[in-house]
Amino acid sequence: MLVAVVENLLPAEMYGASLEGAQVAQEVLWTWLLGEKGGKFGVGKVAKWVDTMEQGGDTGNGISLRKSRSRRGNRGGGGGGGNSGMPPLSMVTTSWFMTVFINVLPIETVLRVWDSFTYQGEKVLMRVTLTLLKIHEDEVLACNDTTDAWRLIKEIPSRMIDAHKLMDICFKPRVNLLGDAGAGGGSGSAASVLQVGGSVSRRGSEDGHGHDDSEDDGDLGGRSSVAGRAPGGLHIQNDPLRRWGSSIIGSGSTGKVSGGGKVPKRGVGSVSTKMIQHYRALALEERKK
Repeated sequence: MLVAVVENLLPAEMYGASLEGAQVAQEVLWTWLLGEKGGKFGVGKVAKWVDTMEQGGDTGNGISLRKSRSRRGNRGGGGGGGNSGMPPLSMVTTSWFMTVFINVLPIETVLRVWDSFTYQGEKVLMRVTLTLLKIHEDEVLACNDTTDAWRLIKEIPSRMIDAHKLMDICFKPRVNLLGDAGAGGGSGSAASVLQVGGSVSRRGSEDGHGHDDSEDDGDLGGRSSVAGRAPGGLHIQNDPLRRWGSSIIGSGSTGKVSGGGKVPKRGVGSVSTKMIQHYRALALEERKK
């Protein structure tokens, strides 16, 4: 089991002499997934907060922010962390990845994470970390002291006793077409089919067993259309998914539905293996400069 995890599920050199694999994984997480694409995964406010805290800025009004996270000079993976700022959060999350959350999350939650990790690999570690930040977003954003903030992030996983809540948000798509009521209280257990830009993507259940390598299984912009049919092709009369889809298509790519409402965004969305490989290649290229 240990050999399979190290050689097949985790990136190369994760435990090597240089720990390059562990360092690059943190750069992918903090500089790219959170820093550059935080809004896509529902943690855009947290990304700005991290940026400000590591620069020693004022989070009281959210104004003292850099225009964008620097792609260079973040080789610690978590940003600057200068003399007056918060230490890089990669110092915290590196151990999360290297232990695959063992002794980090409560045992009941670890078992659920490992269930998905052994099926989908490294991207589950990325999704779980983003989900932890998303779930505790309000508490994180309210913290203005750099020392307390760093300690807060470090302690967040130990509080995550509700494994179902973690995995539900972790694997729920960013755009939840069924809505909380239509999805059986937000369980996300029913599969849905989306036709995006001419290709069909099937989303699986919230337990992480739906294999999905799409860039974003919640992106409905542009020419998106929704198939109001059950997985077996059977048409469902008064299907809420079909009604949501018709509303979205009628509103174009504005992200709003007819009647003035907005498409509900609930989960973290898809972090694909292809996406991680792309950002890892960029991170490795930056390290050579």
